[in-house]
Amino acid sequence: MQDKVEVPTPVEGRDVLDEVYESLVERASHWPDEWIEKGREQGLEQGLEHERALLCRQAESRFGAGTSEQLSVALGEVRDQNRLADIGDWLVRCDTGEEFLARAFPSPDGAEPSEV
Repeated sequence: MQDKVEVPTPVEGRDVLDEVYESLVERASHWPDEWIEKGREQGLEQGLEHERALLCRQAESRFGAGTSEQLSVALGEVRDQNRLADIGDWLVRCDTGEEFLARAFPSPDGAEPSEV
């Protein structure tokens, strides 16, 4: 024997469709905000990538490829624009690549080199 499938009456079916429609309209109303936020996040990440690449090019020009390669590895973890600006300041202020890397990325033990 086969189980009976309950078919909604037209009025019940209409209520279900109305609920689905309202739910979809509500969700769709948030999509533009979600797209804008996603675009902001992507734009920020692209900006950070460009800024990191610029710092590496400048470090290579000023201190050579070795410093630039070390900087590139260290910058991979930096996501803060102010931190990148500080690193750019050290790039200009330091006389050697070693000094630059030591100041831009102090040792984990907290010992910072003396100020220039």
